[in-house]
Amino acid sequence: DKDKIDRLARQGDYYNKVFSKITLVTTERKLKEALDKIPAFWGVIVAYDMKGVVKFRHIRKISTNPLFDKELALATLWKSELTNV
Repeated sequence: DKDKIDRLARQGDYYNKVFSKITLVTTERKLKEALDKIPAFWGVIVAYDMKGVVKFRHIRKISTNPLFDKELALATLWKSELTNV
């Protein structure tokens, strides 16, 4: 609950380029604000506390990211990771 939803705009631009599928995990308190700021193809999960145990509820199913750039995604890998691809 301490992370700022405002960071999503900047981070999301990068995530959209290098991840083929993206899921945001947030809290009920920040859900509406998050849904207003993320693309429709992102999946959404709400984390909540139930008697001291963290539980998860799926809000929106993930879709394939149309902005994914394979070349940029490869550029994020270490050399040792690239040799295993």
